[in-house]
Amino acid sequence: FFAILINSIISCDNDSNELGSDIIGGNNFETGTPETYDVSAMTQNTGPVETLDLPVNALGIYKNPVFGTLKANVAIQVLMDLSTVNPNFNSLLNPQIESVILTIPYFSTAGNTNSNGTTTYTLDSIYGPANSKIKLQVFESKYYIRDIDETQEIQKYYSNQNQEFDNVKGEQLNDSDDQSQNNQFVFSAAQLSEPGTVTAEDPNPDPVLSAPGMKLNLNKDFFASKILANPEKLINNNVLKEYFRGLYFHVENSGADEGNLAMLNFKAGKITIKYRQYA
Repeated sequence: FFAILINSIISCDNDSNELGSDIIGGNNFETGTPETYDVSAMTQNTGPVETLDLPVNALGIYKNPVFGTLKANVAIQVLMDLSTVNPNFNSLLNPQIESVILTIPYFSTAGNTNSNGTTTYTLDSIYGPANSKIKLQVFESKYYIRDIDETQEIQKYYSNQNQEFDNVKGEQLNDSDDQSQNNQFVFSAAQLSEPGTVTAEDPNPDPVLSAPGMKLNLNKDFFASKILANPEKLINNNVLKEYFRGLYFHVENSGADEGNLAMLNFKAGKITIKYRQYA
């Protein structure tokens, strides 16, 4: 039956037809004599835009030869994971912070994996000359980002409010001696590496590798006094938002470098505090 059906289809296509031969004339697609018109073009600033709770934020400096220089700072509210609220730090056990690390992943694409297990990556959503440096400062934010305004509507924030956040910033937290974490910061495609967890069964674990991202060591003394010394402020996120109002990322040019700008998902970032208690 299959062979008969195929033969029938082929036999039906033996006759050729000229479709549309009596409809479309030979000269219907002529465009006539070309003419020249004057066109006026201009660029215009659109003004401030709403920036509350964006899924992706720009951070950095981008110098465009046509539109000029864009400088993007970011203010964020820090919240606790619901599984870690109301922690118990026992002052009698002398808790001491070993490290405070801020990480924010970049948009990237994985490439080849080498024999040692490392992977090469290509960064996405980075604008400006490759490896151009910026001066990156991360401050404690003392600006309260509220949810509701005085009319009981959702509080809105705009891209022209930078000065309001800048006026009330606290101390700089990324004060490492490593200049690549502050005054000469680069959006690097290098794979991140963390020490593995030491156990009795594995005293020398392999490092834990992850995709490229911003990785900054923050001031341990600040978080010791802000967090470890005040566990009552960590009972829930409403109390925390009033007490620790977040971080303010501020950028400037680093020397003569043009700078770089990246699109980042700050909601995927985290602050990891590692501390030790003594029994």
